[in-house]
Amino acid sequence: MKNILTLLLFPVLTGVIPHAESAEIILWIEKDVAADNQVTFTPYAKALRAFNLRYTLDVDKQGKSGRSSTRQSGKLLLQPNQPKAISTSSFNLKADDHYRINFKLFDKNKLVAELVSETPDNLP
Repeated sequence: MKNILTLLLFPVLTGVIPHAESAEIILWIEKDVAADNQVTFTPYAKALRAFNLRYTLDVDKQGKSGRSSTRQSGKLLLQPNQPKAISTSSFNLKADDHYRINFKLFDKNKLVAELVSETPDNLP
C-alpha cells in the first residue's frame, strides 16, 4: 500500500516550512507499508529551475522497543520539473510507535526548503 504524504493530503502530518526559495521547490515523502508493518519512506524533491543543493535527512523512531535515529546527508542536483528520489529509510512500525522525519535542503549554508513529517498517523 503506498501513501503520499504532502501538505495538501495530510496537513496535520506534514508541513513545508516556508523559505524564500521554497516556492520553487516542492518536497514530499512517499510511504510504503508492507503487511508486516515494515514501513519504507522515500523523500522526493522537485524544482521549477535547476538547483545544486545539499540535503540532510533525519529519521527518528521511538517506541516500547527503544529509540532509533539515523542521519543522512549529501549533494543533490535538481533539474527543472524532474522529481528526484533522495534516499530510502525502512523500519518496523508498531501501532504505539512514533516517528519524525525532517528533510532539509540547503543552498550553500542557507536553508531553502524543509519538510517535517510525524506520527502517529494510524497505520493500517
